Amino acid sequence: MGEDKGEKLLGTLSWMSLFATLCVVVLTVLQMNGIIRIPGFGEYLWLELMIFMGLVLWGWRFAVNSRRYPDYRKYSMAAFLFAAVQLIFLLSAVY
Repeated sequence: MGEDKGEKLLGTLSWMSLFATLCVVVLTVLQMNGIIRIPGFGEYLWLELMIFMGLVLWGWRFAVNSRRYPDYRKYSMAAFLFAAVQLIFLLSAVY
């Protein structure tokens, strides 16, 4: 039972991170195109952070579910690889 609750919580957090990332994308696009003035969204920092956190959550979720579905292991590796690339961009201050 504990594993099912943990998987459900991880799934919920993953989908919430996706929704939050979509909201940040919309706010960033609105700010960058001068449609709405939103402090803090004048650069891509928040977008990069949300993508990084989302990729880590999705990679973790795929890793946990790879016990049940072995093909998810490659999705987990891809998500962690993209998260590592995103982290390099964050640490290099490319935003």
